[in-house]
Amino acid sequence: MSAVAEPHRTAWAPRRRAGLRGRAACVAALRALLLLLGAVLGLRPSPARAAEPGANFSLAGDLKQFFFATLPYDHPLMPPAPTGQGLFDLRLKGDLRAGPLRAELHPVLTAGAPGALDGARFVQTGAGVPQLVDLNLSLTDSAGLWAQARVDRLHVAAKGAHLGVDLGRQPVSFGRGLFFTPLDLVSPFSPTVIDSSYKPGVDALRVDAWWGASGQASLVGAWAGQPVGSNKTSDTSDPNDDDRALLDDLVAVAWAQQGLGTWDLGLLLALNHNDKVLGLSASGGWGPVGLRAEGTLTAPDPKAGAPAINELRAIFGEDPLPADRDPFTRALVGADWRPGPRTSLSAELYRQGMGAAEADDYLAEATDPRVSRGEQWLLGRVYGAVALQHELRPTLQSNLSLISNLRDPSALLGLGLGWSVADNAEVALGGYAGLGARPGEAPPLPARVAGPATAAEAAGLISAEERAALRQAWRTSHTPTESELGLSPTTLYAQVRTYF
Repeated sequence: MSAVAEPHRTAWAPRRRAGLRGRAACVAALRALLLLLGAVLGLRPSPARAAEPGANFSLAGDLKQFFFATLPYDHPLMPPAPTGQGLFDLRLKGDLRAGPLRAELHPVLTAGAPGALDGARFVQTGAGVPQLVDLNLSLTDSAGLWAQARVDRLHVAAKGAHLGVDLGRQPVSFGRGLFFTPLDLVSPFSPTVIDSSYKPGVDALRVDAWWGASGQASLVGAWAGQPVGSNKTSDTSDPNDDDRALLDDLVAVAWAQQGLGTWDLGLLLALNHNDKVLGLSASGGWGPVGLRAEGTLTAPDPKAGAPAINELRAIFGEDPLPADRDPFTRALVGADWRPGPRTSLSAELYRQGMGAAEADDYLAEATDPRVSRGEQWLLGRVYGAVALQHELRPTLQSNLSLISNLRDPSALLGLGLGWSVADNAEVALGGYAGLGARPGEAPPLPARVAGPATAAEAAGLISAEERAALRQAWRTSHTPTESELGLSPTTLYAQVRTYF
């Protein structure tokens, strides 16, 4: 090393040693927390892990960048010209293991340039997911840029031979649906999400038990309040009832699964935002074809709030829409087949009883709380979906998907390419196009509303922007629709992901 560089190295050496000491202290503190949890729970290492010495700590991460372009069709609800949107997502992943104990921490930095696209339909970073403990920090939220630092995962788990406990912010999933997810009640992915490597974490307590070779039971309590920025409505007669407010934002699940031969059978009981849910699932195979079926029966909360669109209807002097509180089902059947070593084909049929029976009710259905919290993303009743994946080269994958509302009919066509450009880097390109009848145009704002609005603006009681927002609200609530997926514009995307 040169004489010039030596003083620089010497000056930084004490800081480096201090950093190493700080990291060792953090590892020791996490390990002590894990050991304390294990002692409280009375857990002991399983025989397979009893010989593992010390603690193992790993630190990794990934960086994802997205770009979306929206190509609108000609309609007042669409932007007047093509728009773009960029998104940046940096995740660090800390993992500490000590025998049967584990702690995991994922801090995330997400930033984006706002655009006309509803990005949550195509990318789920976890920003805006409900949280019991606020671990978000808004760095900026302006018209041209928003940025947020948050903790997506922070949980401590203890696992013995037959019992496991997991406490903290963690992903929660049930069911095996590929396109449709009736059993997945907590922040499920939309099937159009182009990156599903990390399901958003929710604040939860989970207890798992195992028996035999394939038996498992789970109890989960997860906080799942309304997403940040959504409107929460309720017509309960006792708005000050703290117990009811707690249940409104809670998903409690009891799950049991047992293997029988080549099949796995599951039973789910849940209290989902005060809805009572019974679910069943079965998955297995018949020769070279993998099969699955799952469904739920839901008894809605009898005091649930009516659709949020009623706020708009009240402004326009119209009668409110009643809340649908009849029991409903959600069910799917699906199959997977590999016709060749480089090709796979998947298909599902799905029916949901809580969707709109008529096309004119789609926009009203979109204001249902189940849509705003991400539990429901389709607005109709009967659907079919197929996906074809083919390996063009060992590092290049192609995919084709079609999700169809079978009653309109309409469809969402997806095309994509995934390229592994290096051991730690991937690129994805593709797009989605809505196929089906486009919406019509709303009738003019009625005189009983337009007249007072014009007079109020002239008197300075409302601004020109507020009057324009009133006209836009009228279009949103009164636009005639002939198909559901025909409402979707064409969207193109590009993603770059690197691991470190």
